[in-house]
Amino acid sequence: MTRLWSVLTLTVLAPLAAAGVTVVKTANPAGPVAPGETIQYTVTISNPSNFDRAITSFYDLVPENTSYLSGSLTLSPFTPDSLWYHQGQIFNTGDLHLPANGSTTIRFRVQVGLAPPGGVIENTALTNFGASNTASNGLAAGPLLYAQLDVDPPGVVTPGELLTYTLTIINYGFGAAAGTQVLAPVPSLADFEPGSVQVTGATGIFGHHAPSDSVRTDAAGLAIAARRVATLQYAVRVDGSLPDDVQIDHTAQVDGIPTNTVTNFTATLSDYVDLTDVPGNVVVTDPSPFDLTGFALAGCDFDNDGKGDLVIGDHLGNDEGTRSGVVHIVYGGFGLSGQVTLPSGGAATTQIRPPQGTTWFGFSLAAGDFTGDGVDDLLIGAPGTQGAGPGQAFLVAGGGFAEVIDLEVTPPRSVISGAGLMALGWNGAAADFNGDGQVDLVSGAPNFQVAGEFRGLVVVIPGGPALPASISLGAAPAGTSAIIGDAADG
Repeated sequence: MTRLWSVLTLTVLAPLAAAGVTVVKTANPAGPVAPGETIQYTVTISNPSNFDRAITSFYDLVPENTSYLSGSLTLSPFTPDSLWYHQGQIFNTGDLHLPANGSTTIRFRVQVGLAPPGGVIENTALTNFGASNTASNGLAAGPLLYAQLDVDPPGVVTPGELLTYTLTIINYGFGAAAGTQVLAPVPSLADFEPGSVQVTGATGIFGHHAPSDSVRTDAAGLAIAARRVATLQYAVRVDGSLPDDVQIDHTAQVDGIPTNTVTNFTATLSDYVDLTDVPGNVVVTDPSPFDLTGFALAGCDFDNDGKGDLVIGDHLGNDEGTRSGVVHIVYGGFGLSGQVTLPSGGAATTQIRPPQGTTWFGFSLAAGDFTGDGVDDLLIGAPGTQGAGPGQAFLVAGGGFAEVIDLEVTPPRSVISGAGLMALGWNGAAADFNGDGQVDLVSGAPNFQVAGEFRGLVVVIPGGPALPASISLGAAPAGTSAIIGDAADG
C-alpha cells in the first residue's frame, strides 16, 4: 500500500517588535519664573509601533508652591471622561488611547505661588510605560500684587459730601513691581476734588487725567518695592443735586485687573441717625489704615464672667508689620459705653494673633462651647489669601483673660486643615447637629472640587472633650460629616 503523506506548513507572521514608548515632559516657560506667573506643562507620550496601545495609568502631581488653573487640563486625542484633576492630582479613570505611530498629549497650567527666590519647581509625570523626565523651573524674585479699595465714609452720604478713596496695593513678592498701571475712573455722579491725590510707598506719577476724567498713572507706571505696601488716595465730591437713594459705585484697576467695588448711597441728613450720638451706644473703631475690622463678627462669653463679649475679625490686620489678619475681643460689662479704639483703648480687649504663615486669619468667626467644658470657645477661619489655599480653622479655647493670645507661642486647642485649594475656613457655624448634647464645629470650603468641577464642601466635626488637637480632612474624627454641593452649584 502506498501511503500519501500530506505536510501542512503553518506560517505565523509575527508583528515587528514595538519600539519603546517614550514619555517626555516640557514646561513653558522653561526658565526661571516669579510668583503669579503661569507655567504650562505638556506631557507627550509617543508610540512608534504599528499597533494601538492604551495608557492604563497616568498620574501627575501639581508641584509645591503652585496652584492648578481650573479648566486648563486638555487631552489629545480626546477620550471622554477619562482624565481628571482632583485636589492637586491629575490622573486617569479609564484607558487613554495611544495611537499607532502617533502620540497622546496632555497639557495643564499652574500658577506660581509665593516662595522665596532660589528654589526650584519640579514636575514629573508617571505612566504605565515609566516616568517622564523632570521639568524644572527656577524661582525668580518677582512681584505678587494684591489690591484693596476702600471708601470713607462708607455707606450713606449726603449730596455734596466728599468721598475719599484709598487704594492699597500690597506687593507680597520677593521682587520689586515696576510699571504698575493704575486706572480709577471718577464716578459719573461725582467730581474729582483737586489736590486730593496722595501716594505713599510707591514712586511714579499718579494724578487726575482731565480728558478721561480718571485718576491714573502715566505710561511708566508705579514702582513698588518687594514686600512693601503702597497706598493711593484721592477724593471726589458727590453731586449736590442728587436725590435720595442714588447708588454711587467705584472700581479701580491694577494692571488691568479690577479691584473690589465700593458702594455709597445718597440720603439727606434727616433720613438717618448717627449712632455715635445715641446715649449708651458703644462705637468700636480701629485707626489702623487699610484694615477690614468688622468683616466678621460673633458674640460669646469668652472670659466666662456671665457677660457677653464682642468678637471682631480683621483678616487684613496689619499687626507687627504683617497683613496675616487678627481677631479682637471686646469684653462686655456694666457701664461699657462710648468709644473703644482697638487694639486696647477704652475697654478690656484681647487681640488673637495667628501662627506664622497664616493668611486671612479672622475671615470667618463662630462661637460656642465646642470642647464641652461649659465655656464658650472661638472657631476662627483662615481660608488663605484671596481664598486661594487649602485653608485652616483654628479653635481657641475660652476662659481667662489675656491682652494678647499669640497662637505662634500658645498653640490653639485644635487646628482643622484643608487640602488643595479648597479655602477651608471661608465661613463657620456652631450647633449640636448630631443631637449628642455637644456643640459641633462647622466650616465651609467653597473651592472644593470634584473631577475638576467646583462643588464646595461643608464639614461638620463632632465637638466635645475628645476633640483632637490636629484634624486633617483626609483623616477626620469618627462621626465627621461632609456635605458636597451639586455640579450645578458651581
